[in-house]
Amino acid sequence: MIPALRSWRLAPNCYQQFVLLLRVCRWILPLVIGLTFASTCQAQQTVKELNVKGVYLWHFTKFITWPDNAFADAKAPLVIGVYGKHDYGKILDSISRRVAGKGRRIRVEYYPTLQQIRPCHLLFVPQQSSEQIPAIAAQIRGPTAIVGESPGDATRGALLEFFRDVTIEGVTIGFRINTKVLKQRNLKANARLLKLADIVP
Repeated sequence: MIPALRSWRLAPNCYQQFVLLLRVCRWILPLVIGLTFASTCQAQQTVKELNVKGVYLWHFTKFITWPDNAFADAKAPLVIGVYGKHDYGKILDSISRRVAGKGRRIRVEYYPTLQQIRPCHLLFVPQQSSEQIPAIAAQIRGPTAIVGESPGDATRGALLEFFRDVTIEGVTIGFRINTKVLKQRNLKANARLLKLADIVP
């Protein structure tokens, strides 16, 4: 189970859980002053960020609608693909134990190279491979939601892009969405998801 999910079990519905994700899990990561604890703090921040992004990916499957012909049948799983190298470990595997929109099962697949990418509904491209997004977007046809986590990914072919803001209080994790790509990919986003996102101009 994704550890970060425990705090939201009392939310009465999925959308309220997602709002809590943005309001509560736009969490503050304490800044640590002093070189002695710098590396430990960095490692803890990284783990928290990875968990939050994993929760985001799961929620995206609930608030994005794919056309019916994107699935073999009503019982077909929603496939999340993960491209290239990443630091997420078992965090992404844990998503497969959860349920997507319309009660569909989730299957997580891993694609080490561009040539190995198979048809999937959501493709996550970690920052180590962000430079490949234009090529990936050109190769993939149909309703696939590409999600990146580097600045500018949502202007280079990705539908969604994670971002982090660093302030004196700490670090905030959010996401941007490109509505033009949404239409190009024949996808629909819940209006409430659009309200919570930063819209790419």
